Amino acid sequence: ANKLTSVASIPPASARIKFLGDMAAWQRRMMLWNTWQPDIALRGKLDFEAAALVDASHVEVTKANWVAEPLEVQTSQWKIAEPQMKGEFQGRIDSQNLTRLEIASLEVQAASFALRAADNVKIEGDAENRVGAGAFRINLANLTSSMNSPSAIAPSTDPSRNPIAPLGSRDGRSVATATQPLPLRLSGEIVGNASWVVTKKGLTWKVTADGTDILAESNAPRSVAPGALVSTSPNSNRGANGSQKIWEEQRIRTVCEGSWDAATGAVKMSQTDLQTGWVAYAGQLVWDPTHQSQALNMNGKYTYDAAKVTERMQQYLAGWVALEGQRTEPLDVTLLKLPEGATTLSGLNADTKLGWERASAIGLNIGAAEIPVKIDRGILQLASAIPINQGKVQFDMTADLSKEPLRIVQKKGTVLDHVDITPQMYQGWLQYVTPIVA
Repeated sequence: ANKLTSVASIPPASARIKFLGDMAAWQRRMMLWNTWQPDIALRGKLDFEAAALVDASHVEVTKANWVAEPLEVQTSQWKIAEPQMKGEFQGRIDSQNLTRLEIASLEVQAASFALRAADNVKIEGDAENRVGAGAFRINLANLTSSMNSPSAIAPSTDPSRNPIAPLGSRDGRSVATATQPLPLRLSGEIVGNASWVVTKKGLTWKVTADGTDILAESNAPRSVAPGALVSTSPNSNRGANGSQKIWEEQRIRTVCEGSWDAATGAVKMSQTDLQTGWVAYAGQLVWDPTHQSQALNMNGKYTYDAAKVTERMQQYLAGWVALEGQRTEPLDVTLLKLPEGATTLSGLNADTKLGWERASAIGLNIGAAEIPVKIDRGILQLASAIPINQGKVQFDMTADLSKEPLRIVQKKGTVLDHVDITPQMYQGWLQYVTPIVA
């Protein structure tokens, strides 16, 4: 007993820990020692080195750095491959008390992302809270390329040679499950920062992110219905590689500030902001699993420039519509709790407005208009009267968004009221719709 006491009283000794080798080989050996078959596969050479304090009862890591070259992580659902990933850690990891983790500095760099963070325990009275902050950068082109890269881990029926083989089976033998490439190709850069506080009551956070030259393109070829007419004119929305442009933003800024309640599981976002060159939104969001009737509630206001909206939507409008005017409108969305088996849209409630100061469309001169948009338990309701060509167009229609196929029902009544036919209509689409009148 005296010997054990004397060993325990020896002060911690400095130690250097180093691992250098092939991660796939390490994982194969671990799987041979253990019957557990993880849904993950690692590949690449890892060079890991750490400085630590070691005694008879614990290990305390104070510094670590690593380089993986290359690094591939693959599961049955996703994969990511980086030509190189390196990182550096300074702080404290105590094997006896992992909750007292201290991160004085953590830096990770890869081709598709980089992050820097710090996190430590802050004692306030009897409470111990975790306070942290960090910054990040994401290269979307490199990220999607990394996630779409060909797998370097070949499927195998031998679990000792392929860690992810047990994920599926064929003829009684285990085989790997292949991941599918992403349907989208993204490019641009996102740079942001985050801060957080973790307490026994829950979590509070704030994240700010700025995107530059964001572009989303479809990898899938454009589908054409049988018998449909196909334009042979050049398409400015189709890239040189045959991909179809879905959306593009030169600048976008998002801010999200909120909290999570550990007792109830409720998430409250006190600030959710989105800003682009053509639309801005500011509001709040609450998701509370303890609420009797509501699963989610979102309310706020959005401001948009109708002319810029038209410009952004040209790839879909093909120049047929032009809007003008700036507006700020409220937006209130509620998602109700539903019985099992009910469709999500049948519990959707929403209330907002759309409008413009002036507009033109296929030879029609359209005046200022405001269109209330209401959704009540999945039933869309639109009703308004819009001045057009010295007359007006009146509509009062409903549609059940939870039903397929979607049916739009217009109530009986006068739709076109004294709408003049203009020369532009004669020379345009009207000559094809009613050639005798034109």
